Amino acid sequence: MRPGSKLGFVALLLCGTLTIAAAAARNVASATNAANAGGLLSAEQGAMLVDYALQAGARLTRQPDCSHLVHLIYSHAGLNYSYQPSRALYVGVDDFERVSRPQAGDLIVWRGHVGIVVSPREKTFFSSVRSGIITESWTAHQWIRRGRPRFLRYRIGPESDLELLASVARSGEDGISGTTDGQTDTSGDDAASTVVQQEDDDEPQDTAPADSVSSAGIVAVIKQRGKPSRKEIASAVLESSKNTAEALLGSTASIRADRPISVFARLEVQNIKIRHESGTVVVKFTETMAIDQGKVLPGKTTERVFSISKSTDGGSASWLITDPHMRALIPQAQAVNVFAHQAELMLHDSPNSPAARTMIKALDLLYDQQSNDPQRAALKRPE
Repeated sequence: MRPGSKLGFVALLLCGTLTIAAAAARNVASATNAANAGGLLSAEQGAMLVDYALQAGARLTRQPDCSHLVHLIYSHAGLNYSYQPSRALYVGVDDFERVSRPQAGDLIVWRGHVGIVVSPREKTFFSSVRSGIITESWTAHQWIRRGRPRFLRYRIGPESDLELLASVARSGEDGISGTTDGQTDTSGDDAASTVVQQEDDDEPQDTAPADSVSSAGIVAVIKQRGKPSRKEIASAVLESSKNTAEALLGSTASIRADRPISVFARLEVQNIKIRHESGTVVVKFTETMAIDQGKVLPGKTTERVFSISKSTDGGSASWLITDPHMRALIPQAQAVNVFAHQAELMLHDSPNSPAARTMIKALDLLYDQQSNDPQRAALKRPE
């Protein structure tokens, strides 16, 4: 046999071998999906979906509504189903089975809103609301008043691609972020519609504010089984308020000036009423300043009533303290830095807006309370 013929024969043999190997790999993948067909998404697979969802959601440059976000996340992770609005999901669809005990990756659905369960233990879910794509607690006031949610688990079918799910969970990359420079993402069948912000009933009326530093009105979380004491509640609220201030200092988003804000020098728990693992907490604040309905108010001593409820999942328990008015609590020691940072952001983005004027007025009041602060002259007032 001539050398050229030998080389051609070897190449043909190699090509055939590779083709057979590729076909075998496809058969293995098909067999894996077929073996899982008819079953439900496992806890491990659900956790992988959540890992991917949190990464993918952060990369979206244009915000879809809640039901399109869920469909986008699932389809890009290989868990395909025909798009359904939240109200149809709530009633029930063939691609999902209703379950009583949720796991990570399940859908949490109300009439008019849907999200992805992040942590059943913490009762948190990931969804698209007016304030952005965020993770929050379904025990918050605005979700509780919507009624009891339903939980749905994905049914693995012939169109499911579990290898893709594992792949995107590991890498976090699948082209989902292709919405930059005003271009729509065309990587999926439903992508054109998913990047359009929609004004429909998938949006709750009361959602976390745009800064999300005190998500869903959460004042504090106390991780313990027994009823918390006044001292434990006061300590938790103070620590959470410090964290709120730190989050605002590190944020590039402006806090909403129409959101209630309380700057306080001291707090004291006055009363706790708990019955059947839920109730109220009355906290007395010595305020140095407040913002309410966009108006800057001088400080006073006032009592705030918060809700408290016990959350139990498995062997873990915690007490969630929430404020139905979603008030931002900021300790006096951090207030000047917080408001100076926020005023700087607003002066840069919209210097003549009512929100900027409110923030500057609030900052002036804080500087008046600290008259020797050298930062007072550092900011330029809006005209």
